Amino acid sequence: MIIISAAAVIVIAGLVVVGLLVFGKKSDTTTKDTKPVLVADTSKDFGACTLLTKEKLKSALGSPASKLQGPDNMGLGRVSGNASSNVKGDQSQRCIYSFVSGGTIDNAFNADNGFAVEVYVHKDQASVTAYQAIKNPIAVEVTGIGDAAEYLSSNTADEKLIRSTLVVFVGLRHYSFTISQPADAATFTSETAKAALETIANAAKLN
Repeated sequence: MIIISAAAVIVIAGLVVVGLLVFGKKSDTTTKDTKPVLVADTSKDFGACTLLTKEKLKSALGSPASKLQGPDNMGLGRVSGNASSNVKGDQSQRCIYSFVSGGTIDNAFNADNGFAVEVYVHKDQASVTAYQAIKNPIAVEVTGIGDAAEYLSSNTADEKLIRSTLVVFVGLRHYSFTISQPADAATFTSETAKAALETIANAAKLN
């Protein structure tokens, strides 16, 4: 097993992609104040919303997921490369299961208080290698899941959210499983989030 580090993946709410949504704008040329309608790009489906059943998620996540919402498809992300690899041609899809109601595409389906899964499709093995070369010193290796995996839990830069992410590499894909909660109301610890995410990854249909 090779120790893999994918720091860029962990910087989520985008989960490492430049723009997790591709938005379409429908404008009314007769009304200047018409608000653009945000539309997820669903032209391709990498199975982000069908990797797991809602029942399995609720079982693994426990009481915070008692009123689990979703799945809500965020659609395809624009992946133009990252600072280290500059790989183009990769694609990703993200799906949200929120712990609270009231989610819409405008508020990213309340992804900051729930569970998210991202399926990232690499163009080729060179892209995978470049992606894995990005090091994060606080990520820890997780064995026994996929070809390689790592886990990271940390506060966001503004200290308002706690995000815990398990990244699993399988072939030319990697899967990011993330729990996000407001820091002042978090119910998961780093250890309990890791256990839940490992259970989820083992139950997912990864290929």
